[in-house]
Amino acid sequence: MSRPQYAYFDDPLKLEFDAQIIETRDLGEGRWGIILDQTYFYPTGGGQAHDTGLLGETRVLDVWRDGTTSQVVHVVGSELAPGRIHAEINPERRQRHMQHHTAQHLLSACFAALYGLETLSSSIHGDTPSTIDLPDTPLTLEQLTAVENLAHEKIFANLGVKTYFVEQDQRQSVPFRRPPKVDGEVRVVEIAGFDYSACGATHCLSTGMIGMLKIVKTERQNQKNRVHFVAGIQGLAYFQAVQGVVDNLTEQSSAHFAELPEFFARQADTLKSTQKELADLKTVMLSIEAERLLRSAQLRDGLRWVIASFDDRPASDLQILAKTLRVELGVVSVLVTYPGEKLAMLVACADDVKTVHAGDLLKEFLQPVGGRGGGSAQMAQGGGVVSPGQYQALKEMMLNYS
Repeated sequence: MSRPQYAYFDDPLKLEFDAQIIETRDLGEGRWGIILDQTYFYPTGGGQAHDTGLLGETRVLDVWRDGTTSQVVHVVGSELAPGRIHAEINPERRQRHMQHHTAQHLLSACFAALYGLETLSSSIHGDTPSTIDLPDTPLTLEQLTAVENLAHEKIFANLGVKTYFVEQDQRQSVPFRRPPKVDGEVRVVEIAGFDYSACGATHCLSTGMIGMLKIVKTERQNQKNRVHFVAGIQGLAYFQAVQGVVDNLTEQSSAHFAELPEFFARQADTLKSTQKELADLKTVMLSIEAERLLRSAQLRDGLRWVIASFDDRPASDLQILAKTLRVELGVVSVLVTYPGEKLAMLVACADDVKTVHAGDLLKEFLQPVGGRGGGSAQMAQGGGVVSPGQYQALKEMMLNYS
């Protein structure tokens, strides 16, 4: 590794620099790879995304390390000629990544110190919550709070964060939280006396630069416990967004924010009770409607035919109507609804009806309009996406049938 090329190792706060373009590669599709004699741009790696910024007036879209030459490739949208150029790194993106990566080291060290949990992997993001994966061990709210409290003790203490390289034979002198996975020289990121990790990313110069850290969610992922967290600039934005939601809810409910859980629990109980009352009332109303439909039934072949269409009814209404009608002797009901684009049809026959098969009758109606469905001799349902014209044609077919 040629350290001078990776200048971001030594000064992560340097956001402007001059460098020499030593190579330009045509990457295809209007993208060009620029190689500099040295760079402060961080390339994607170690779970952290790349920097963005400018080379002269040209935007840097991506940065990655060539696995063959170890050169850092700056991807831009136009060709740049060899020569001296001024470079600028997006300061907020860099800061967000530094805060989250140092916060990740700190958070992992806290889980290890308090509960002996090893961080199995991590993913660093600047605009969405970052994550660490722990062994598949359930964590209580009290444990998560204890981890957050310890992390903030270290943040408020403003511990120094330093980086340095150690050779293979010097590793035993460093109390790594997790042994390095690579051979040879490694770069150590040390949070003063608290954590030692092998890492090649950009980091804050002290824990105080993290600002704040908050665990926002845990979930089981691939037999691991994934912890989502925000820090620094993103942590503040997250808190402001949550505060905005809470303020809105307190204003609507006229309750103190601490009373919101109880308030919404009461609202949920009230809603559940109201929904049950409405469902009961709807059942009564549909029973009355079924009686009305039965009174208008057409007598044919010794059967009472109830054929009705509804331009905007939920299919669940038809199911209740059909089940209510089929308990009446000698009744065959054909019901259809078309709330828009997709129609639903139900055919129901009373148990004493032996000359009509509900499933066959359903297919007879739906086949001309391209609908599909099926069922038993007593109950069948189906439908499909149809045009308004096809729906009208189906309604006429049903009227002529009766």
